[in-house]
Amino acid sequence: MGHFALITTDTELAKVTLDAVHRFTDYQIITVTTITEYKLWARDNHSHGVMIDMKTLLRGDHDERFFLNELSKFLPVAKIRLVPGKPELTGSYEWEGTNENSDGDFLLGFVRTMKKYEESLLRRESVRKPVVLNIRVHHPAWPTPLKTNTVNVSMGGLFFISALENPKDKWVEVEFADFPQLPRLKAEIRWHLEWGKTRHHYPGFGVQFEAPSEHHRTVLSEL
Repeated sequence: MGHFALITTDTELAKVTLDAVHRFTDYQIITVTTITEYKLWARDNHSHGVMIDMKTLLRGDHDERFFLNELSKFLPVAKIRLVPGKPELTGSYEWEGTNENSDGDFLLGFVRTMKKYEESLLRRESVRKPVVLNIRVHHPAWPTPLKTNTVNVSMGGLFFISALENPKDKWVEVEFADFPQLPRLKAEIRWHLEWGKTRHHYPGFGVQFEAPSEHHRTVLSEL
């Protein structure tokens, strides 16, 4: 399920936004009151878009406004306000240098833009890069973390070398030894290649990340 963040201190605007968004999408909505609070949340989480009301934006300091403008280069960002005297939203949204201003179907347009962003992530996540990383893989059935190396890495997962048997519990935590600033990342085992099955590929596990944070995505994209 996707996420998007709503930044506002206006309870009426928040209610109108949440009610309207739920008509178009099943995205989980994270509500915070300041840009700084969003930045703290985004360190360990990922959103498919950000909506901020204009009053909250104007109350932010120079660094916060600069951060939000830079953010629109990477994911959809909407600046919103209530239509005077009506429980409706209007505003503008940006993504990858494009800017849209709209009334009426503004919210539907922004939800569609978030969907496009999500689709672009899925395309990028499927691109595997032949990268060797030093990692430790934690699993409840393994008495000590498995010290091993990756064969390839994508934005959505990785393959690591191992001769261990496929465990019943399919969830592991990946620790990136080369990037100690990154927290462990939960991942699901999606496929397993047994030792001795082939001479054309390393034995091991292919895993899919559950919810990589913005910090994880930044590091992985630079590999």
